[in-house]
Amino acid sequence: MSATGSMDRRDYWNQAALECGPKSLDKELSETSSWADVLATGEADLAEAMKATELTFGRERSALEIGCGAGRMTHALGLRYERVLAVDIAPRMIEMAQSHRQLENVSFVLANEQSIVPPEAGTFDTIFSYEVFHYLPTDLLNHYLRTAYSLLNPGGELVFQLNAVPISRSTRISMRLRTLMFTIGIKQWRGWSNDPAFQRQYHSPERIVSQLESIGFKSDRPNGHLRQTWFRAVRSDAG
Repeated sequence: MSATGSMDRRDYWNQAALECGPKSLDKELSETSSWADVLATGEADLAEAMKATELTFGRERSALEIGCGAGRMTHALGLRYERVLAVDIAPRMIEMAQSHRQLENVSFVLANEQSIVPPEAGTFDTIFSYEVFHYLPTDLLNHYLRTAYSLLNPGGELVFQLNAVPISRSTRISMRLRTLMFTIGIKQWRGWSNDPAFQRQYHSPERIVSQLESIGFKSDRPNGHLRQTWFRAVRSDAG
């Protein structure tokens, strides 16, 4: 992943947070949605993750959330873990998250796509990510998976979602049109960025499982449906 691609995504989310507020976090929300509405959508999405995976909670456990946005799901995680560190690459999202933080056991940190967390962050029992990994190119996704393995305690779990719908011919044409629009100055269309660095990548569930197992994870079978494919992988070595 180039530094330019990383900065493009950061710029997009910064601008989305500034212009759209809560709506940038979930399209079911509006610009005037209350923070209680925001947190309710986070609870609902975490409930779906719980249905699809054997996500392990516990007041003695620590969790890392990758791509927390403004903390929409972080609050729900914070109610279920002893400590939650939530990271995102967009400064305005982190600012929004910190301004609405309600739980003392939750902290928000600005990250970059290469290191994910600062060295002093320690290790975790659970690493969680939602609506993030399908925007990463293959090499960067592999880096995230390997980094997650190194950040987990033995027996810790990595739980994440991605959109595994194959990219159709019509979607590829749409991507090309969006790229053209972006080059002539039309930055968004239908509420979504036209930036090529922000286009969804296709990662087949089979390849993801193979990569997880090659790293050393013990992977559950993917669950859910293609647009919401959930993965759970456990670091089962002795550390």
